Amino acid sequence: MISPLVTARALDVQGWLRGVLSAGISGGASVIAGAIVLPSLDSKDFNVFTRTYYVALAALFCASALVSISKFLVAQPLPEYKEVQRTVQTTTPATTDTPKVVETITEKHVEPILTKEPLKGE
Repeated sequence: MISPLVTARALDVQGWLRGVLSAGISGGASVIAGAIVLPSLDSKDFNVFTRTYYVALAALFCASALVSISKFLVAQPLPEYKEVQRTVQTTTPATTDTPKVVETITEKHVEPILTKEPLKGE
């Protein structure tokens, strides 16, 4: 029986968390447009020297980041397995009777993501 911890070690959690974080940052970055547009439309309520302006920008950042993170989670709800592709070439030298042969073998497998300490029971 495969241990759930061994299976979990094969997941690319770090890459998935980076994707979630980058989706949030890129979604929230659209607030820059809001930071320019809001004071130009209503400079009385959204003056850059008032607290209301920064509260509105923070709310816009969070809402936009949440939409982008949701889109990312729809596309990739769980971390993927870390898949490794290895290519090995074997060369057989040519002789007078046979031509030179190059054999290529491609192997794909799931490889556990290494941690500093091995898990107990392995």
